[in-house]
Amino acid sequence: MKKLLLVNTNTEKSPYPVPPLGICLIASFLKDYYDVRIYDGMFDEGRSLESVILSYNPDFTGLEQVLY
Repeated sequence: MKKLLLVNTNTEKSPYPVPPLGICLIASFLKDYYDVRIYDGMFDEGRSLESVILSYNPDFTGLEQVLY
């Protein structure tokens, strides 16, 4: 099964953190077709993204675009 990493790029915590609901909905649909993992950049502000990519070694990566 192909591996898919979905990345929440939103690191904004003000006025409050927002959960990545869109990515979660996409992951729930694709879980039957891919081995899906979600990386939420909110919690470590993107510092561990490189290690997650290297350890998981995804075939595909999807990024959520954040508009301010």
